[in-house]
Amino acid sequence: MFLKDLPYEIPDPSLNNQFNFAAINEFYCVALDVPGVAFYAQDFNLPSIEMVTPSDYQTPFADIPMTGTNMRFEPLRISFIVNENFLNYKSVVDWLFGIVAPENDSQFINQINKKAALFPHSRNVESILKSDIHVIGLNSDRESVCVVNFMDCFPVNLSGLEWSSKDTNVNYLKATVTFKYTLYKFI
Repeated sequence: MFLKDLPYEIPDPSLNNQFNFAAINEFYCVALDVPGVAFYAQDFNLPSIEMVTPSDYQTPFADIPMTGTNMRFEPLRISFIVNENFLNYKSVVDWLFGIVAPENDSQFINQINKKAALFPHSRNVESILKSDIHVIGLNSDRESVCVVNFMDCFPVNLSGLEWSSKDTNVNYLKATVTFKYTLYKFI
């Protein structure tokens, strides 16, 4: 087979406009249903996806791999700079406390009522406890070119904060929040 016989065209690498690459530091994150949670994201990894496959089909000659029937998604982790009034950090703490209610039932009820007041068309209690998160990728002109929608997210871990008076440079507090979610897709 020759290049001219391929069913597609191979781009000419000398045309630079076809080879603009995605920058690792051009993105931002937004939790759609949680007021005050706009993450000043520092680090974000698009989680890996794995197809869960059944055992290979056994034959006398070779095992034949089978396609899967469901997906496994790694957790979503976002590291962010804590803003000066701690609003974004405290919003995640409140979200966790509202789901788990470690002190009393009123924490859970308050979370439900607060979210239901903001979103009166919520489907059920479980949906009220969750939020979609969008990660928006930007191009070199800082225009949105890619949106990844993580559906039905809820926090499962929030890192602690470390202060230190040893460093004389101004460094900002950074935290990492880990989310579970139903699935993610590009929209």
